[in-house]
Amino acid sequence: MFRKVLEDSKREVSGKNAKEYVSEIIKFHRIQVTEGYNKAASLCKKIFEENGIETEILEYDSDGKKMYLGFLSPEGWSIKKGILRIDDKEYANFEKESISVIQRSIPFKGEVDLIYAEKEEDFKKGYLVFTHDFKKGKDFARNYGCLGIVTDENRSKFDAPDSLQYLSFWGEKLFGFVISPREGEKLEKELKKGKKKTYVEIESSFFPSKMKIVSAKIEGEKDEEIILISHLCHPKPGGNDNASGVGLSLEIARVLKKFKKPKRGIRILLVPEVHGTAAFISENRNFLCGLNLDMVGENQFLCNSPLLIEKTPDATPFFGNYLLQEILEEVKKEVSNFQNTFKYPLFMSSVTPFSGGSDHWILSDPTVGIPTPMLIHWPDKFYHTSFDTIDKVDEKELKRVGVIATTYLYFIANMGKKEAEWLARLVTQRAKQRILESSDIDYTVEIEKKNLDSIKRMENIDVENLKKEIEDLSNFERKNIKVKEKKIKKGIIPKRKFIGPISLSKTLLEMPLNEKKKFTEKMEKYKDFKGTLELAVFWADGNRNIYEISKNVKNEIGKVNTDFLIWYFEFLEKHDLIDIER
Repeated sequence: MFRKVLEDSKREVSGKNAKEYVSEIIKFHRIQVTEGYNKAASLCKKIFEENGIETEILEYDSDGKKMYLGFLSPEGWSIKKGILRIDDKEYANFEKESISVIQRSIPFKGEVDLIYAEKEEDFKKGYLVFTHDFKKGKDFARNYGCLGIVTDENRSKFDAPDSLQYLSFWGEKLFGFVISPREGEKLEKELKKGKKKTYVEIESSFFPSKMKIVSAKIEGEKDEEIILISHLCHPKPGGNDNASGVGLSLEIARVLKKFKKPKRGIRILLVPEVHGTAAFISENRNFLCGLNLDMVGENQFLCNSPLLIEKTPDATPFFGNYLLQEILEEVKKEVSNFQNTFKYPLFMSSVTPFSGGSDHWILSDPTVGIPTPMLIHWPDKFYHTSFDTIDKVDEKELKRVGVIATTYLYFIANMGKKEAEWLARLVTQRAKQRILESSDIDYTVEIEKKNLDSIKRMENIDVENLKKEIEDLSNFERKNIKVKEKKIKKGIIPKRKFIGPISLSKTLLEMPLNEKKKFTEKMEKYKDFKGTLELAVFWADGNRNIYEISKNVKNEIGKVNTDFLIWYFEFLEKHDLIDIER
């Protein structure tokens, strides 16, 4: 049903064009609410308009005080100079390497003593501290009156020991620098012999400003829209994260403009990640669905990074998850075996449950109600490092993802009754397969019926007969397996207070160190279950108790710790982020 759109997309989408856009975007240091970000936004607006696409830049107050949904807007930040010199050796220079300064550092100039801190009691008032652990180090530095920190924290230290990690302060009034793991190993040995005289010069400032969002529109026949979203922010270079998503969005828009006008409009948003989406959605929620492009150009062999479809959460059922999978299966038919009897891909890919961590997190929240899957590559050896450069971006991969995304967007935007009925059959087919594999048939049937209902947001078709097919299969399966039913205990019933995901950034920033340490220790103890928390919050509608929520989370991703969920909901209640009925 979508094959004509797929073939048109294969013919029109240019990975070369997309990579050229990426190469222009990475020239800017694109930290949120900064001059570099604003210049990149202006460039993108210019490219959209050159391709005949109506575009505007939306502005939202951003001063470190104003909240959008549950998210604190960042202050404007400017930096002109950032230098770290130890024993006359230059370890960091912002002009040479933007990531070498911890982003949003406060201004400072002068000579200070640098010491090594291996544990909490090593953090001393009035010193600059070298630490391997940025997250704990910044909290200890704030609490004990340290001037700032130097860190070699790096998630890619074994793959790229000479790279620098992108790190940022978010409200902590400190300055800091990033050095490579290789330099950090040497510096630790030197500091164990004694403190070092260090020269620091950071010329920076904070001020009330505006968050800017690039908003472009492919016009449709109806007054309905779907969203294509990518975050424009991140430090220079930020090739795959996320100049690739933005560059590909620009190319997709160019192609969509050439296609016949669809029934529904397509809104392309380039945003400061999460904060910009929260600001936009606080005023605009009348969208049918979306797609998020984040890290979509990886050279898979250099980055060791498969292409993923990340589905919407089960709490926000959506037919588009299955549509994306079906399109991916077609795109995977790249080459044939020797006798031309079978086709297979030359790239790695997978389909995963919802995980969050990007703009689809906000859009797919049930209280927002804009179901938005994501296309992403994960993991990536060079993620958030200075080595996320243009050579890691592959124009062939950009084309693959561009074809998938363009096909998905145009098919949904132009969907009529015939397409909707075909899609309903596809959803039913996939639903039956999922029921046969399910450990909880009742849960699966509930979700799959809602997946069918989600099609009716686009076209008001009758899906009752298809629901009956699903019910008939589930009844047959129930007779063939013994389902152990647990009695659902009466217990705490959490209910959300706000629209959108729960942000803990303001709460943690204001929390006393001892309490924050307990929080961090708990999260570390249950780190394998951290991803269950957001899914649990999605189900907190004031109707389900904690045991029902726990069961739903386990059905969705295969694991849960109910005691951990209870602790988390009580933590949220304590900080006035959720209500609990007992």
